[in-house]
Amino acid sequence: MTPAPTAPTRPRTGRLRGTRSRTGPGGSSSAQERFEKRLSARRRRTWKLIAALVLLAGLAVGGWWVLWRSDWLLVEEVVVTGVEPRWEEQIRAAADLTIGEPLVQVKSSVTEQAVREVPIVADVHVVHSWPSAVTIKVTSREPVLAVQTSSQGLAVVDADGVVIETVAEAPASLPLVRAVGADAVTQQAYRAAWSVVSSLPRSISQQLTSTTLTSAELVTFELGERTLTWGGPEDAELKAEVAQVLLATDALRIDVSAPRSPVTEGTVAPAEDSES
Repeated sequence: MTPAPTAPTRPRTGRLRGTRSRTGPGGSSSAQERFEKRLSARRRRTWKLIAALVLLAGLAVGGWWVLWRSDWLLVEEVVVTGVEPRWEEQIRAAADLTIGEPLVQVKSSVTEQAVREVPIVADVHVVHSWPSAVTIKVTSREPVLAVQTSSQGLAVVDADGVVIETVAEAPASLPLVRAVGADAVTQQAYRAAWSVVSSLPRSISQQLTSTTLTSAELVTFELGERTLTWGGPEDAELKAEVAQVLLATDALRIDVSAPRSPVTEGTVAPAEDSES
């Protein structure tokens, strides 16, 4: 029996199983090359990050040395502004800054708190004036009243009733008030006294010969032989109107502490005719 003819075998042209394709000349990179490129790029990024961290650390150490250990940024001068020269040394003493200490070591908030203890200081702002100075900017209190007390001498006070200083003689530019009793030598009483004195109309203030402060609710004026009891600082405008009306009379003692029900007593003695 004749065997059946077999089909001719064809040469295999496909890839063998388990083998990788290889690029020919001018083809794309192999998987191995791509992997090596990615690994190389990752290594470069890592080294760049390390270099940046080293640079930052160096800058930090250098900055720390410049600020804290070098001789470049030290306190060489303490400048005080906003006050009369006679107060400057007291403010510097209160600030307690050391010449030669690192400027960065000066804590503004601590220095400001210390300087506020000086009586002339109403407010203060401490500024680092790089590279070598500290500037203390002061808002000073303005004296408005001199108060004569029996135990504390002459106290110069501001509009808030704060005692700025004690002096031997009252400044000629300030109204003088005599304080009588313990209730008169308080900040509240001083503040009330200034409020009353500053609210007086000129027609009354020009006649003043003395002012007495007994408490925050009792201020009394002497106008020659006449007495004007003002009371406290409330109802100032109404008191001024009533007082001016009553001063036009011959009342010797006038009390406007309750201006809606004022009180008058006595009569001013008539002036004696001069002998011809």
